[in-house]
Amino acid sequence: MCRVCKKPLNETSSLGKQRGAQSKPFVCKECNKQFSHHNYFKLHSLIHTGEGLHECHMCDRKFLRASNLKDHLVTHTSDKPHECNVCHKKFNRSSNLKEHLRIHTNERTYECPECHKLFSKPLYLKRHSLKHTGEMHHECNICSKKFNDLSNYKVHMLIHTGEKRHVCKICNKRFTTPGYLKKHGGVHTGQKPYSCEICHQRFTQPHSVRKHYLIHTGEKAYACEICNKRFNTRSNLKLHSLVHVEEKPHSCNVCNRKFARSSSLKKHSLKHSGKHY
Repeated sequence: MCRVCKKPLNETSSLGKQRGAQSKPFVCKECNKQFSHHNYFKLHSLIHTGEGLHECHMCDRKFLRASNLKDHLVTHTSDKPHECNVCHKKFNRSSNLKEHLRIHTNERTYECPECHKLFSKPLYLKRHSLKHTGEMHHECNICSKKFNDLSNYKVHMLIHTGEKRHVCKICNKRFTTPGYLKKHGGVHTGQKPYSCEICHQRFTQPHSVRKHYLIHTGEKAYACEICNKRFNTRSNLKLHSLVHVEEKPHSCNVCNRKFARSSSLKKHSLKHSGKHY
């Protein structure tokens, strides 16, 4: 029996859930997020109202706490005293270096209690956990697409605005987020600090290593809901799904023939140019 509301419960897990609900009585009317203290709830409300936020004078990014703004301002300085002894990448904070080192060691200490998947950062685990709860608090007011993470929602909105504030100093290519610009930087430097622990093939990005690793494991975690065919990456599943909907978004500008994949259009275009693939 729950000691708070005296409601009879059959299972221990149900009791835990009941206590959890009672310990977070403050609910946000905008996104239904729950809080255990009124101060936390009040602070969270500023996200929706935009009042009293601390704004960065360099990039207009806003923060709930002054301490978070102070940490953020360091990212605009060129001072990066903390260097990785593996790939020599530099960081402005020791905490960032510590998190970065987990990429090289493949250390993943944060485990999902639902599916036992491991993550290198608590933030990654938090984002992943939303997949199990099915919570989608952030909805695009243009295309109605929903997101469980605020940062993903913000990146998505840039698709509609076309805003690309982050510019590569070498080739002037523009990107929507500093993360995309950072990934692009490897194209110019040629550095490949991330390697496969099985075959030692090297890559410029950590996500490329993870994608490559599936070749060795044979894992195919993404299944088509229509024909149950399985794929090792979400992008391959997305391409396959076009077979069922018969969507062909890529059109030849010479003969107007349409294709489901950009790679297929590229092969087809060579016929018009007289080249052989």
